[in-house]
Order: sequence, then C-alpha cells, then structure tokens
Amino acid sequence: MQRISLPWQRWFEEGEREIAFPTEWQLKCVDGVLRLPDLGEAGLRKAFETPLGTPRISEMARGRRNAVIAIDDISRPTPTDRLLPLVLEELALGGIERSEVRIVVASGAHRQSTRRELAAKVGSQILDTLDVVHHVPYENLVDLGRSVHGTPIQTNRDFYQGDLKIAIGSIMPHPNAGFGGGRKLVSVGLSSVTTLRHFHKRDIDCLRTGFIAGNIQHEDLEDIMHKVGLDIVVEALLTGSGGIAQLFVGDAERCFQLGVDQAWQWYASEAPVGADILVLNAFPKDYDLIQACNMLWVALYPNMQLVRPGGTVVCTAACPDGAGLHYLSSHGMSDQSWFEESSFQGRNLIWYSENLNAYDVRRHFPENVPVFQRWEAVLAELERRHQPTSSVTPPWVTVFPCAPLYLNPANRGHGAFTIPGLSVVSGEKY
Repeated sequence: MQRISLPWQRWFEEGEREIAFPTEWQLKCVDGVLRLPDLGEAGLRKAFETPLGTPRISEMARGRRNAVIAIDDISRPTPTDRLLPLVLEELALGGIERSEVRIVVASGAHRQSTRRELAAKVGSQILDTLDVVHHVPYENLVDLGRSVHGTPIQTNRDFYQGDLKIAIGSIMPHPNAGFGGGRKLVSVGLSSVTTLRHFHKRDIDCLRTGFIAGNIQHEDLEDIMHKVGLDIVVEALLTGSGGIAQLFVGDAERCFQLGVDQAWQWYASEAPVGADILVLNAFPKDYDLIQACNMLWVALYPNMQLVRPGGTVVCTAACPDGAGLHYLSSHGMSDQSWFEESSFQGRNLIWYSENLNAYDVRRHFPENVPVFQRWEAVLAELERRHQPTSSVTPPWVTVFPCAPLYLNPANRGHGAFTIPGLSVVSGEKY
C-alpha cells in the first residue's frame, strides 16, 4: 500500500492521519505548503520591531488610556498564543498595563468559545489574568451608518470605544472576500447579525477566491475597517502544519497587500487536471463541518478540472466540534447553506470524518453523499467505484493535504467564478 500522512485537527490533539491506497494506483500529492518553514521567535520579534507603515505598537501606545485587541476564535487556525504575548510586551513598553487591555473574541456568527478553547487560543496564563470577552452579534453594538456599497455597519461597542485598536489574525484564501485577514476580522467578526446577513447573502453563487481587484466584498470590508478605526494589525501567513511562515505588523492595508502577494507565491502551485480521485483535506480549517467546507469553496469550485466528470472527491476533516454552529448558515437558520448535486458538475462526493455522521452532512449536501468514519471504509468504496480491470489504467489520485490554503496560479487575475447549484435555503424548509 502507498501511504500519505495528512496534517490533522488543528487544535488540541493536533497530529497526523495516515491514509493508504493500493500500490498500483497513481498518486500525486500537492504538498508544497507543508515544506514552508516556521519563522521562529526571532523572526516574530523582528516583525514587531520593524512595522510596516506605522510606528511600533509601543510608540502608538504612548499617551493612550487603554487598548482593545480583536482576535479570531477557535474555528480559525491563527496561533494567537504565540502572538498575543508579544503584543502585550509592546503595550507595556508604551505604558499600557495589562489591567487596561481588553481582548475581544471576534466570533461573528459563531458560537462562543469554551474556556478550554480560549486557553488553547490565547494561553492559560493570559486567560487567567486578562479581560477576555466575546463579541455577541445581537447586542452591545454601535451603528455607524452604511458602507460604500450600502452594507449596514453595526459593530462591537467595546472595540469601537477602545483607545488603541489592534487586530490579530491570519491571511488565508477566502471564497468571497478573496482573502481573510485583519479587515475581515474587524468588519465581519465584530459585526451585528444584520451586517453579517448582508455579507452572507451577497452573490452566493459567485466565488472570488484570491480575487481582490474590483471585489466589492473586499472594498466593503476595508471601508468598514476604516470607519471602525482599526489602528494596527498583526497578520500571519501560515505554514501547512499550522506554524507561522511570515508575519506582518503595521498598517492594515499595507500588511494585507504584502500578505496577499506572498500568499500567491507560497500557496499557489501547479496541480494535474483530470484525476479519477481528488482528496481534499480540510486542515488547518478543520474544527467543524461549516469551516471544513472552505476546502470546497477554495480548492474545488474554482478548479473543477482537477477531477474528471464521473470522478470522486473525498473530503477529509477532523471536525472535533462535529457539524459546528453558525447563527446564519447552520441547520434551520435563515441563511442555511446548501450544495445542490448540480454544483459538483458530474463529480461524486464522499466525506471522511470520525466526528460526523450522515445527518450532519445531509443538512448541507445531497442525501446520496456517503459519510465514513474509518478510512478502510472509504478505500473500499473507492475500490468499488474505481478498481481497474486488467485492460484499464489504474486510478489516478491527487491529494491536497491543506486544501484551504491552495491557490491555482492560473486563476490569479481571473476575477469571479459563477458556480451553478450553490444556494441558500430558508430555515423554514426544515
């Protein structure tokens, strides 16, 4: 048997999951992102000492009454526990003590984190000694009018009223915003459900993965960020194992643009087209089913040619939080997301996760999509579908160990992709 180790479960029991294929099958692994080295402690400190387009955080802190720091939640892979202590050091150098710092978990429409999750995200010592609060998209909001594209702006009051506003996040491919990052963390993660619904409903059948120029989602996010008053960002580009390959500290727009350019250099790689079997692994966005679906938006839909019509797409994901919860797109919610069978354009889908069952998957996918909790069962199904006869070439398999980080270099500058069969269904249907 041929064996491949996939990075598995970003938080808590992080490790690897081995999958195997028959020796005679043709196997290609698109794993360049796994070879990116970690920046290391010295590299992180250098980024804080040489910010881009702003003074150091310590200088910006002088004369300020307090600081508020927005961070993403456990559904995102940002290693905040490595970055937050360095931010606090800078604030202390500038005269802002820990008692004057508030951390706001910019969870958007996600559920609140448990204490165990917060400890993993920020570190136990910080959790025990600092003021850490969750954003709630229904209350404690400030109305700032409308964005340049008409989006209602209702943002978190704690963050808006902070004297020095900082955001810590990571720059990753995103299906609508082009890339996630600091401006999205603030403009979406700290918004009301009204603002969130506006973003989620916009162009559901139109993907903008990696696309920034002329992207109205991106333009809206930057406009809202400026109206909220974000002062400085700490933005990471991640390695395939969840480490930090590069760090950008400073002006939000400059850091974002440099991060996007670097992401296209590191995350973009050529991949063969026309595979019989395409394996997409959800790491590092594999905490729940809702987040794991990003691998379809990012890696599959803009690149459907990677697998032939009639071929099989295997979605692998740890999903320790199971189906997950999103106050807009989960089961029964007003904007529940739904993948029509036609959206796969003749390709077949399989889910592999020991933490999902058929009911979890069928809330978002057609009923004929099988779910397996053991790889041996997945392989048996693949052999049933694709096992060659003596006169047929053995199946060809392409594996993406970190599908949410994949960019196709041929798509740079492509613009938006229109995908048939993607829809939002009313919660009333259920």
